[in-house]
Amino acid sequence: WGVWSSPLYVRTVEPIQVALDLVGEEYAHVSWQRLPMVLPEDRISADMVVMVSAGNRQYKNASDQGPDGNLLFCGDPTVTEYHVKIFEINPNVSPDEADDSGSDRRLQYEVFIANNQTYLRIPSLQPNTPYEVRVCACNRWGEWGAWSNALQFTTAMPTEISIVEITREFVRVAWGKRKKKDRLPGDMDGGGPTHVDGDEDEYDRNIVKYQLKVVGKDDDYSSEITLDHAVHQYCIAGLNINCCYTIQVRSFIPDDDDWGQWCSPIYLAIRSVSVQLLETSQDWMRVCWKNTQAKDLREKKLFITRIGQSKSVTVTLQGDTIEYVFRDLSPAEHYSVHLLCIEQVPNYLPFGGGQHVLPQAESNINNSRQDSSATAISLPVVSMDYASFFT
Repeated sequence: WGVWSSPLYVRTVEPIQVALDLVGEEYAHVSWQRLPMVLPEDRISADMVVMVSAGNRQYKNASDQGPDGNLLFCGDPTVTEYHVKIFEINPNVSPDEADDSGSDRRLQYEVFIANNQTYLRIPSLQPNTPYEVRVCACNRWGEWGAWSNALQFTTAMPTEISIVEITREFVRVAWGKRKKKDRLPGDMDGGGPTHVDGDEDEYDRNIVKYQLKVVGKDDDYSSEITLDHAVHQYCIAGLNINCCYTIQVRSFIPDDDDWGQWCSPIYLAIRSVSVQLLETSQDWMRVCWKNTQAKDLREKKLFITRIGQSKSVTVTLQGDTIEYVFRDLSPAEHYSVHLLCIEQVPNYLPFGGGQHVLPQAESNINNSRQDSSATAISLPVVSMDYASFFT
């Protein structure tokens, strides 16, 4: 064997590093850059570094000496194109079970990007889902480098909305993001507030406003209300009887300059319920009705109204009530009993259709025995005229 040649000192190009700038429910903003070259100043000076430029791979002899020692040849970091891949990670496959077949991930999005762009908005993601991003670069000679280290992130928890209060005048809804340890109103164990102050993630802090949408499925009611970012509850009134409504909310992120997706809808049903008389005496009567209470304890209220003696009496009942006793009645009097059920239901319950009729806040009883002391009928959310009972 002959004598070894003079050594050639080579430094490969720095890797691509990917960063997460913003993550929402259905999108993410990522950026990347090639890390700057950092050389030990005590060993290598700038005069010792030779960059390999495009189109010319012939350089000084490796034996040539710089002013301070051997030359260090560095690869050209110039990029002509980027290749970005986004994978959805299967949370049911542990890292130990993952194999080269890619059973633990699925390609969600792939794009080639020009060299002057080092950021990307990734669309069409799913809330509360883990993803992985990798980037590689192409040099001047059309050669692709190694993939960057994987950047893993999980999209934001979805915004959820729930009915938290039902009264005679309005239905109050609340919305927010469920923390994994939290429950929303209507959950099995009672729940709590949907919005947790002081523990917001970056996505929550970037929200500047919300939009609430209520749409009638059985009438032509439609309303969209824009609310400040600090508002997480709203009272809805003026709905129709025997109708079902969808309620949704979405948020506006200025960094994305667009509205996010509507959250999954909840359904509000307002319906009349048939009432049966079980027994009655001179001064009381007991009525009953069929009633199925949801197992997940969604918000539900019953409003039973007794009309008679030129006045009305409305009583609010819990959602699981199946009978009620009216007392202090007068002998030989006519009475009418009406039951209204307002509840959050798991899906759309069709009631028919028709135009939306603005509810009457009050309706007088029109009968010959009415006097100046008569009390107006006031039913929750909607009111109806029951004068035909007395004619």
